[in-house]
Amino acid sequence: MGGAVSAGEDNDELIDNLKEAQYIRTDLVEQAFRAIDRADYYLEEFKENAYKDLAWKHGNIHLSAPCIYSEVMEALDLQPGLSFLNLGSGTGYLSSMVGLILGPFGVNHGVELHSDVIEYAKQKLDFFIRTSDSFDKFDFCEPSFVTGNCLEISPDCCQYDRVYCGAGVQKEHEEYMKNLLKVGGILVMPLEEKVRFSSQLTFLYMSPKVFSRHLCIFILVTFFAISQITKKKQIQEWELAQVIQNLGGTRIWLRCLWPFPHLRSFSLLFLFSPFLLPIFLPSFLLSPSLHPSYPNF
Repeated sequence: MGGAVSAGEDNDELIDNLKEAQYIRTDLVEQAFRAIDRADYYLEEFKENAYKDLAWKHGNIHLSAPCIYSEVMEALDLQPGLSFLNLGSGTGYLSSMVGLILGPFGVNHGVELHSDVIEYAKQKLDFFIRTSDSFDKFDFCEPSFVTGNCLEISPDCCQYDRVYCGAGVQKEHEEYMKNLLKVGGILVMPLEEKVRFSSQLTFLYMSPKVFSRHLCIFILVTFFAISQITKKKQIQEWELAQVIQNLGGTRIWLRCLWPFPHLRSFSLLFLFSPFLLPIFLPSFLLSPSLHPSYPNF
């Protein structure tokens, strides 16, 4: 999957190539792609391939090709303050880029089947927050990840402005996916249609008022079909995720001015103002799971 543009020497050159090929077309999407280095989401021994326009898979860990993520980000038409649901959130790479656009008043939820991938995504998110030079340039909507089967989300769950599903969707699940969407929202998903030994990836723009196929993009790719696991196993995984969430609380970031300007000259640390102050709140005070649109099963 991929190979639509030339490889880059680094993240910026890869983005330049995606722009030149018209996969990245808007400033917001470009800024999000440049802010997060794709190589940071690779295992160390595979980073040499990070800037190629190719998908990568190792065990349960998977990244789509850069051209695919570019089309997804552009098709979602993201705006600050929207709610976003990522079905099959994987490494969290896409969710983190989306969070840079949604801003502090957005909602950013991800559902992933594999608990080891959830742990990997959380590690990568923490690394981005701690080390990225670009993090303090954005008002970040930090993604929240939960382990679960995206085909068994409760019908009582609130709907989202934007929904993306990264796994192959069977035709019989199309209506289920649409029901996760608010009126006027946008759903982007690979709708599986068997074409010999491949699948056709169809990006769908959908709202109750408009369902248009003239904006579809057809690419010969292979997507993994959505896994269907038993309700019992899914509930056990969800309960474990809830226990972890309750113990962990929620991290928020306050943008502060350094209160002692006369001390700045004593350390390079104080040259950066305003700075971000991390605060952890217990889950009973503020938790993503308390938000009315948090996915439940």
